[in-house]
Amino acid sequence: MDFSLTEEQAAIRETCTAVLAEHDIVRTGWRDLPGGADWLDAPLWRKLVEAGIPELYLPQRCGGGDYGAIERCVAAESLGWHLGRVPLIETTVLAGMPLAAAGTPRADALLRDIRRGALVVGAYREPARPGFGAAGVVADAGTLTGAKSFVAFAEPAESFVVSAATPDGTGLFLVDPAGPGVRTIEHTATNGRPEWTVEFTGCPAEPLLAPGAATEDVLNRTWAHAAVASAGLLVGITGRALELSRAHVLSRRQFGRPLAEFQAVTMHMADAFIDVATIRYATYQAAWCLDHDRDDREVTVAQIVAGEASARVLGIAQHLHGGTGVDRDYPLHQFLRWAKHEELSYGSAMAHLDRLGDALAGQVPG
Repeated sequence: MDFSLTEEQAAIRETCTAVLAEHDIVRTGWRDLPGGADWLDAPLWRKLVEAGIPELYLPQRCGGGDYGAIERCVAAESLGWHLGRVPLIETTVLAGMPLAAAGTPRADALLRDIRRGALVVGAYREPARPGFGAAGVVADAGTLTGAKSFVAFAEPAESFVVSAATPDGTGLFLVDPAGPGVRTIEHTATNGRPEWTVEFTGCPAEPLLAPGAATEDVLNRTWAHAAVASAGLLVGITGRALELSRAHVLSRRQFGRPLAEFQAVTMHMADAFIDVATIRYATYQAAWCLDHDRDDREVTVAQIVAGEASARVLGIAQHLHGGTGVDRDYPLHQFLRWAKHEELSYGSAMAHLDRLGDALAGQVPG
């Protein structure tokens, strides 16, 4: 398979890199990142919106570019490299895909809001589930009761898309975060990002997608695209960790020689390089399969590869840096925290191995 970028994909990478470089966490500071709603890098998000990045992934009928998973991975890789604190995945995937599937005037209006930088986010995650679920929230007579976990950017969000259980199956609903019956509880994720538990107590909800198999398919595809985009973040995160390690072993000297001249160091660097390349290939393979409606089993494979290999890459980077790698006055620890967060956000490698095993076992003749 040809993994080289097209002209348009290369332009997306160039634009993202140019904007993100001005807010690069290695150059602008990593020691005291703000918490709560202020964790969002609002100036960076505005610049990305002005550059037209979010609209690339929205439907053409709403003024978007209708680009797919590969182009989203290109942007995610840049975000991972620079640790950009923006809601690109949360808005264009978690909210954008269900809204695009709905195709109603209300949904299209929200998509146009996203295009202008509005924070519309999805609330689908539930504890102890590698994918998205609905059992934690029950829809009844136009209201929702229950809770969702790990909702990023919930406090500054202007609207939620929420999955909920109904007698007819899983449905998707729109909820006003500032409306009655909505309560948010802030937690801090591994990478320092605030994520909220959102509790619904008889809150008014507007139907977005009717319950049934079609809606469950939309939710599953949303999860798959978000998981691949998360793997795209890991491509950038591990690539930058490798670059930081390369610069360190070239500049750091022991016994009168740069660390890079020691065979054990070069072997570690080679292993990390192979792992980063493996994450990239597995991720873009999965993205290609999603864009061409192929077997989404490749998404599971990408999550396994990204989870296991990213842990090795960051482990090697920490090892080569020695005590410097865990010093809060050096940026590498932030890449370690972000990598661990993305490794687990859509299910651990072991959970995905179980899922893949179950899928393969189902193909074995009885």
